[in-house]
Amino acid sequence: MRIAIRHQMTFAFDPEPLRISGHLLVTPRSFESQRVHSWNVAVEGAQVGARFRDAYGNAALLVGNSTPGDRLGITVEGLVETIDSSGVVGRLEGDPVPALFRRVTPLTRANVTLFSKFRGTPTRGPELIDTLHGLMLRIGENMRFGKEDERDDDERDEATAADFAHAFIGGARALGIPARYVTGYVAEDGDLSATHAWAEAFDENLGWIGFDAALGRCPTDAYVRVAVGLDATSAIAVRCVPAIGAENLAAEEVAALAESAQ
Repeated sequence: MRIAIRHQMTFAFDPEPLRISGHLLVTPRSFESQRVHSWNVAVEGAQVGARFRDAYGNAALLVGNSTPGDRLGITVEGLVETIDSSGVVGRLEGDPVPALFRRVTPLTRANVTLFSKFRGTPTRGPELIDTLHGLMLRIGENMRFGKEDERDDDERDEATAADFAHAFIGGARALGIPARYVTGYVAEDGDLSATHAWAEAFDENLGWIGFDAALGRCPTDAYVRVAVGLDATSAIAVRCVPAIGAENLAAEEVAALAESAQ
């Protein structure tokens, strides 16, 4: 599938114009089932200072403004061709060791009610995939994605795609399976969602495999994979902090500015 993407983001800084430093994870990578034909990142209010691979293997950009400003505009645009690989990503150049993704973070603490039934099930070999599919379905039984399937008798907790991804990752890590957070886009019926999130789990034979617990399926050729991390905080698309002028702000104001930029 050939997917054209255009995504615009605007961030306003208050209470005053600032010099800012930004870290962007908005550039997808090419691999066996995803080929990036063209991709451009336009930044209004700042200049691109460096391009590099971060610790997770993501294509990262550093941006900053030479004069103080009160807003940052980012437009990403490109064409990506994908094929359906049943969610299999494999092993990518620059990936850290899978064991890193067994690390529990505050956002990925496991809910025992979601993974307890899988204790004792195989977490290696051919049956690992069945365990991961079972975990994905179990999460769907206990959580619902937004209000799409809301019913009067539906008592499941309403959750975002990020919540589903964190629940899956937490359950997988509790079972000793490396799992990581993924950001990207999904094209459905010709419409492109602004952003989406899912998870990947590691299999020694196949490498990394995607699981979208929010939609109850493995990623298809409708998915464009952009960045990965331990959780949503390490894979966030845009992270900005004051670079100059922060000495005049209280600590809580600096924290609020960083949060608003996320």
